[in-house]
Amino acid sequence: MPSCEIKIKFNDSNELITLTDAEVIKKLPVIERAISCSGFDWEERDVKMEEPTGLDFPKHAGDFLLAHLDKYKRVSHEEASSVNPAERFPEANALSLDQLRPCLELANYLEAIDFMHCMGFVIAKKLEKCTVEECAAFFGVPHDPNANYFDESSGYVQVPAANQPSSSNA
Repeated sequence: MPSCEIKIKFNDSNELITLTDAEVIKKLPVIERAISCSGFDWEERDVKMEEPTGLDFPKHAGDFLLAHLDKYKRVSHEEASSVNPAERFPEANALSLDQLRPCLELANYLEAIDFMHCMGFVIAKKLEKCTVEECAAFFGVPHDPNANYFDESSGYVQVPAANQPSSSNA
């Protein structure tokens, strides 16, 4: 079996992470495309990419993703109400919302869809316990306790975008 070696550098560290596991690379479509776009047929012949691939994410998010990528499996809609994140994803559940955010963002960027869904599930369960003000702060949107965000005509909640003032519709 051919070998593949790709170095990754995160924005907050000079330490490089070297990926060599083909199964891990296959679960990271962005990395897989980066190798293929470089003209390498990495599944057929040995590849060693000398230049590190830079990722604009903190290293702790990369370490966490790589440590749990194989272990974390998506929660189905049917089981979502009965799954306890502390039991199913104990390492993620132990992190704060601020620590989970870059893990979710990195998974999204790398297109690690199952892992991204796991992070989103843990974040959603943590947000269930938060106040409306805490949720608004987490999402970076304004919170106006006097505003009516429910649009009667469409049935949708219309929350103002981040960095835009809200207006009271009361």
